Amino acid sequence: MNTKLHGVITPVVTPLNEDFTLDRIGLKNVIEHLIAAGVHGLFILGTTGEGPHLSHALRKEVIAETIQINNGRLPVLTGVTDTSIDELIDMCDFAKQEGVDAVVLAAPYFAPIHQLELEQWMRYVISKIELPVILYDLPSHINVKLSVEVVTALSSIEQVIGIKDSSGDMSYFNLLLASIDRSDFGFFTGPELLFGESLLAGGDGGVPGGSNLYPKLFTDLYHAATQQEMKVVSERQEAVRALYTDLYNLNGYGSGFMCGLHAALGAKGICKNVMMPPYFAYEDEDRVKDVLGDLEKRFPFIVN
Repeated sequence: MNTKLHGVITPVVTPLNEDFTLDRIGLKNVIEHLIAAGVHGLFILGTTGEGPHLSHALRKEVIAETIQINNGRLPVLTGVTDTSIDELIDMCDFAKQEGVDAVVLAAPYFAPIHQLELEQWMRYVISKIELPVILYDLPSHINVKLSVEVVTALSSIEQVIGIKDSSGDMSYFNLLLASIDRSDFGFFTGPELLFGESLLAGGDGGVPGGSNLYPKLFTDLYHAATQQEMKVVSERQEAVRALYTDLYNLNGYGSGFMCGLHAALGAKGICKNVMMPPYFAYEDEDRVKDVLGDLEKRFPFIVN
C-alpha cells in the first residue's frame, strides 16, 4: 500500500445466482454503484460478503472478478480467515497473484485459544503472507477477542497496517487509539451505528455494510466528520439509525442485517436477492420497497 487507507471501505456483498454460482453482472453492478458514489475502498469476502460460507473455488472467483471489474480504481482488500492455515495461506498467495492490495485477518474460529496462543498464531500466519495485513476483531462471530495488548504487540510489525474493529465497544476502540503510536496504522470500525462517533474520536474510517445500498450516506458522513460539520454528522447518523431499525430488523432474526440488505439490493435491481445457506433470502419485496420508499422520503440525501 502506497498510501494509508481511510474513509468508507465497503464490505462488498457477494451477488449469487439461484444455483449459488457467482452473479458476475450483479457484482459489476454493485462495484460500479460504489465507485460512482465515491467510496474509498472495497473489502470482499468479509462477513457481509459471506466469505466463510463460500467454497474456496468461489472465493477465488470473487477475488479474480473483483480485481478485473475494479481495474485499479480503488484499493481492494479481501478476507482470508479460515480454520485451515494451509487454505488461508493459499488464499493469500492467490490474492497476491491477482493484485489484491491487502488481506483482512481475524482469529481462527472454532478454536478456544488463549491470547498468548492467538498472538503466536497471528505472528506465524503474518510471516507467511506477502501482502499488507489488516487485523479483524469480530468476537460476536469468532468467539475469540483480539485484546488491546495483542493488537498493540502486532502493530509493531510493519506489514500490519490497521484494524477493523467490529466489537461494537467504543471503550475498546478508544484504547486502541491511545495504545498504538503509528501514523500509518489505520483504525476502522465495523458497526454502522458507531461510524460517526468513531470518526470523531480519531478513527480513519469505517466498513459499513449499508454502504452497499446507500454509499453516499456513508461517504457524506465520513466527509462531514472529518470536517467537523456536526449538523451534517447528526443528520446522516440519524439516517443510519433508521436504516438499522427499519430495514435490518425485517425478519426479526439475527440474520436481519444480511437479509434486509440483500432484499433491498434486489428490490433496487442492483443484484439478485440470493444468499448462501445458512442464510435464506427475505422475499417480501413489497414490504422492502415500502421501507426503502419511506427511508428515501424522510432522508432524500441518502440517494446517489
